[in-house]
Amino acid sequence: MMLQGMVTKATRNFTLVATVVMVFGFLSMSSFVLAAGDTWAKKADIPSQRWSPTATAVDGKIYVIGGGVQGATVMTGTLYKYDPATDKWETKKDIPTPRSRHAVCAVNGKIYVIGGTPQNVGDDVLATVEEYDPATDTWTKKADMPTPRHSLTTSVVDGKIYAIGGEKGSVPFGRRVNVPALEIYDPVTDTWEKGTANPGWCYCTADVIRGKIYLAGMFATYIYNPATDTWTNGATMPTGRAYSRGAVVNDRLYVISGYNASSIVAPVVEVYDPVTDTWTNGASMLTPRAEFGIAVVDDRIYTFGGCTVQPNNWYSTVEEYTPEGWPFGQEQSVVSPQGKMAMTWGGVKSDK
Repeated sequence: MMLQGMVTKATRNFTLVATVVMVFGFLSMSSFVLAAGDTWAKKADIPSQRWSPTATAVDGKIYVIGGGVQGATVMTGTLYKYDPATDKWETKKDIPTPRSRHAVCAVNGKIYVIGGTPQNVGDDVLATVEEYDPATDTWTKKADMPTPRHSLTTSVVDGKIYAIGGEKGSVPFGRRVNVPALEIYDPVTDTWEKGTANPGWCYCTADVIRGKIYLAGMFATYIYNPATDTWTNGATMPTGRAYSRGAVVNDRLYVISGYNASSIVAPVVEVYDPVTDTWTNGASMLTPRAEFGIAVVDDRIYTFGGCTVQPNNWYSTVEEYTPEGWPFGQEQSVVSPQGKMAMTWGGVKSDK
């Protein structure tokens, strides 16, 4: 009996050790999965190529609006709905005012398209604001923006839309004029008011982190506080770019591709951390380009279309970026490759 007890205890100890080894092995392998990110993946193309469309997300679906088609002198009003979960496209009702280089954002389940230009040289600028209801697939005209412009950017804070920067005139013929206006739209009252003009240039990207708007373009970073209607400077962006696009994930601003000073696309992705006021590098875009649409669903960034001028290419390309550390906000009981023990799972009881 004593021998049998010793064998039983040894068997239990062996089983315990084997279980722990298997758990450690599983968690070690899982760490690479759970700590995934900083990667790009190709997705289904837009049904037709276009430059300077806009994109925004509502209820997990992305709406890609307008833009230019290669060789056309008039912009398109096409609206496509993209489902990231199925990687499928659906055509919805066209916007009444076709345009490119416009701005878009979503508030309370409605999509607002603001400004832009109806032609590919940008001589004409729009003040037109149109609201789209995804639930009914209908468009409604809203109050015009006070200052007509294209190449502006918009952000939403506390249900109000902040239309920042932009330009008038066309690039090819040297008639481009910077418009540093900041104008604020209230969708509830359908009214506009003016804020303090932004200190930067047009063709920047702006996104919201914890109630403040971060504007990045060329080399500059500016921070706008809606509560005080004031601007301050942030750390200089390492790679100067224009017509890049940006998105916020996990309280960090990701600025993606765009043109450098020689109108060559810069493939870089740079990440701004407002807590440390520093920029770091992310994985480069698979297809570098400028003037593409951008939206975020489930903490992944999606880019749509765009163009380059040297060489002259127009894209229907869609790419998905998974930021480093994704998924965020989830407890991860893992063992690192260095073999550090995870502390979030319960202890294993053994017989003594």
